[in-house]
Amino acid sequence: MTIREVCIQLYDLSVDGHFNGEKFSQTQLINYVRNSFRPEVNLHGDNKLVMMIELPDGVWYFYIVQYDKGQFDYYIPDTREQEKRVITILN
Repeated sequence: MTIREVCIQLYDLSVDGHFNGEKFSQTQLINYVRNSFRPEVNLHGDNKLVMMIELPDGVWYFYIVQYDKGQFDYYIPDTREQEKRVITILN
């Protein structure tokens, strides 16, 4: 998927566009994610961006991953135990 496709799906899943404790428009989310993967911002060359998303069942950590050729996908854990593994990416 493209960044735009990933962000639209995530936005539709979220509660009123809440990510990282803030309310985003779709355009703001797309720009935030796009800028996070720019080489001058992403100094370590990481291919994952960890964020928080507000879902109907609570706030969850998730990540967006960049594959070759500008393809992206996301992973939202199903359980809090799985979420702990996402959080370890931050360290």
